[in-house]
Amino acid sequence: MDVTKSQVQELIKSAKGKVFSGMYVKKDGSLRTFNGKEFLSKELAGGEPNLSDDQVAYFDLNANGWRSFKVDSLVELNINKEKYLFNEKWKDNLMDNG
Repeated sequence: MDVTKSQVQELIKSAKGKVFSGMYVKKDGSLRTFNGKEFLSKELAGGEPNLSDDQVAYFDLNANGWRSFKVDSLVELNINKEKYLFNEKWKDNLMDNG
């Protein structure tokens, strides 16, 4: 499923402040799974983070800090008991290596 940054942000907003989970591929090629909450710039001591046009920020509850991912590296989001799968190429690579 091809997805845009605004579509991912809308999915995250649909969690309405509740915890959601997901999985994406980090820059180094490793997989990160997370439990997170919507990014709220008012909670970040310098305001808005410096993100590229293809990055989405969230608060990672596992790491207890703000993180971001590139939209094209997103593998899965689980929001409100719904699972959204993205990027079959990552899924295929993970199945081959897992």
